[in-house]
Amino acid sequence: MFGRKDLSVRAERVTLEPSHEAGWVDLLFAEGEQDGWRIVELSSANGRPFDADLSWSAANGAGSKALVTVARAGRVCIYGRSVSVRARNLHFLPNAVGVTVADGFAHTQNQLEVRGEGSASGPHAIRVPAFARSVRIETYDPDDTSGVLWVIDGDNKQRSGVRVSDQPPEGVPVGGASEVWFWPQSEAPLPFRAIFHLNL
Repeated sequence: MFGRKDLSVRAERVTLEPSHEAGWVDLLFAEGEQDGWRIVELSSANGRPFDADLSWSAANGAGSKALVTVARAGRVCIYGRSVSVRARNLHFLPNAVGVTVADGFAHTQNQLEVRGEGSASGPHAIRVPAFARSVRIETYDPDDTSGVLWVIDGDNKQRSGVRVSDQPPEGVPVGGASEVWFWPQSEAPLPFRAIFHLNL
């Protein structure tokens, strides 16, 4: 007899502490008796950004993991029997976030934002996340476009380099990269963000 696709839990909500105190908080764990397409909808009741850490697995698979950044609300489509979600606040105020899981399939697009500070003293290394398609670097100072984005392969070799000012709008393809390095020319610490576009 075939098992049921119904999940043990369909929705949960939690209030996250302000970002300067933020750690990962368990939001949901759900499991069904049968694999199926699931649409995971993530949202903030306050309209504030947060990161979500998703894990899922099918009957005979080892499972997959992904990190996504949610500006206000977002959707992720997965195939699995079980799904778990953790959340981390990116706002300086408390953030009431929730997750709802529905059966179904949808084409979804997501991103992951990685924040940092770089300087001319050396490159800032950023690990390429799961499901990444491309990456784009944006800096605090719009007039400082002299930095370089390096794409580093699994052998720790530089395979390509693109000036920040020359990045295409859709970002630089990551291909088989292990890391990307951002090396600004500013002597003072330069806040930046790396936006990874995900095939998820």
